[in-house]
Amino acid sequence: MQFDELRRREFLTLLGGAAAAWPLAARAQQPEKMLRVGALSAQPRTAPIWLAFERRMAELGYKHGTNFALEFVRVDSMGDYERGYRELVARKVDIMLANGPEIALKSARAATQTLPMVMLAIEYDPIARGYVTNLARPSGNITGIFLQQIELAEKRVQILKDAFPDLRAAIAFWDGTSADQWDAAQTAATTLGFQLAGAEMHDPPYDYERALAQSAPDHRGSLIVMVSRSSLETARGLPNLRCDIGLYPCLASANGSRRVACYPTDLTSSSCTVGWLTMWIGSRREQSLPTCRLSSRLSSNL
Repeated sequence: MQFDELRRREFLTLLGGAAAAWPLAARAQQPEKMLRVGALSAQPRTAPIWLAFERRMAELGYKHGTNFALEFVRVDSMGDYERGYRELVARKVDIMLANGPEIALKSARAATQTLPMVMLAIEYDPIARGYVTNLARPSGNITGIFLQQIELAEKRVQILKDAFPDLRAAIAFWDGTSADQWDAAQTAATTLGFQLAGAEMHDPPYDYERALAQSAPDHRGSLIVMVSRSSLETARGLPNLRCDIGLYPCLASANGSRRVACYPTDLTSSSCTVGWLTMWIGSRREQSLPTCRLSSRLSSNL
């Protein structure tokens, strides 16, 4: 009788264990939830930054078509941004990427106030514009990377002066999206004791050759190009500007006879910048990760 009771208890224990384990096994066989990431860009889906993003997502265990999908919208003009983000919201994405000009983040926020967003703030200050409260804890539904181009505009002026201590005059090209950089660069040049003339560019692709020809002769020896998407696209097709270009042109000898140190940023190879797209998505956290900040690391007299 005692033996039968023991066997009965063993059987019930095994049955209970199997019953408890069965839901776990069943859940393990269920397909993973698809993470839908919304992206909008003027660059094609095959651009290096998006291929690098997809590779990094795979390294984090997110395989495209299995548990991850990149919902991509190509835009051709600034006016398409808000329409594009509304389309991504309609596709029911889980998170949106707002990279590039300020209009990207502004349009994403106009399309939704609830979806998590990862920004790439290139030519604007997200703190000064009120998008995040601070770099360590952005708060709200926005995080990402801040490239500090206003500060770097000052540093590029310093690099130019360090490279040519006798410099008395130079010229800077800027456009509507890099106006803040131009203001910072002009102030820095005054502090460092040389004149920096500015030429505002309109209607890309910009005619740099014409702008140089119209500038004062004593300013043509050195050139600083402020950061914007249009300036990058123009500079890539201009052979006379011999400058080591990472993400953006920075400064160069205007006549192409000398190579000048640059301060580039490479979005496809930098672990920090590729990370802005993946750090938040990979952890699936919405409000606790800091922004990624690229600082100049240069000694400065400013």
